[in-house]
Amino acid sequence: MRRLRIAHMLWPIAVTVALTGAMACGTPVRVTTKMTPGVNLSQYSTYAIVPPPEANNAVREVLEREVADEFNRHGYREVPLGKSELLVVIQAKTHTSQRHVFADSPGGGCCVLQDYVSGTLQIELFDPSSGNRLWRGVGQIDLHSAREKDVDAATSRAAEAVLKKFPNQSATP
Repeated sequence: MRRLRIAHMLWPIAVTVALTGAMACGTPVRVTTKMTPGVNLSQYSTYAIVPPPEANNAVREVLEREVADEFNRHGYREVPLGKSELLVVIQAKTHTSQRHVFADSPGGGCCVLQDYVSGTLQIELFDPSSGNRLWRGVGQIDLHSAREKDVDAATSRAAEAVLKKFPNQSATP
């Protein structure tokens, strides 16, 4: 009986620790990747990042830095646009939708609409001479609970998660 009482008293502490850990880690990023069959990335050594047409400058800088760091780690060298063997296209978009949320109250429950924001980051690798897409990585993250200052951190986390799945330079499917 005493063990049960102690376990009962420790339960709120365990839940608090678990929730704090989950919030510190942030919203998970769902990542999917696809490499074109038959592609041998070892034949490429240089890349250029194609500037996105409509992008927030702060977000663009974060994404370009993340991509450049990862590509350099994989042995690629950044060169000016028009002189590269690979083109990197980065697209980041947010989508706001509404969903019904059930709210319980003493007089009965009701359904309310709640805005829900999700973000999608897509990084694609193209061969400029053929125009073929060689690799694509997509990261999706829920931003509905992110505060404005956390969006940069969420963007960076999404980029890291997608680029973690990027194959080594010598990779073939």
